[in-house]
Amino acid sequence: MKKGLSPLIASVLLIAITVGVSAILINWMTSYTKDQTSKISEQSTTECSYKNIDFVTDPVTSSSSITLKLENTGATAVNSTTQYIALNNGTTYTCNKAINLGVGEISTISISNTDCGTSALPTSWTSGDIVKIVYASPCQSFFSSWTSS
Repeated sequence: MKKGLSPLIASVLLIAITVGVSAILINWMTSYTKDQTSKISEQSTTECSYKNIDFVTDPVTSSSSITLKLENTGATAVNSTTQYIALNNGTTYTCNKAINLGVGEISTISISNTDCGTSALPTSWTSGDIVKIVYASPCQSFFSSWTSS
């Protein structure tokens, strides 16, 4: 007669080992996922909380462009690719001009007719006209706006 484990005991041992290893893996994955989620949440909150662009001077119009003098007063760099110009008469322009401002940086940006896909940007402001700069972050989009008086 051969001595050894019976097939029933071997099967029970294999199932027990498999369940034990699975429990350890589940516990590790749960802990790892919580840690990573917490880190990403903290990073996103920081990124979202410290962005801000201010208009240093009123936007200046010409026959083919609008010049903006902007300052990054936030604590992180700002990158924008979308600007909106909403006139009081209902006309709206969506412009695509890259704006990259480091922390504390002041820059003059010229948005041309071609950036806005139009042949005629406004050449003067009337009361209620709005220029809005949109800039994105991992959790949402922010904007700074200027309204003519």
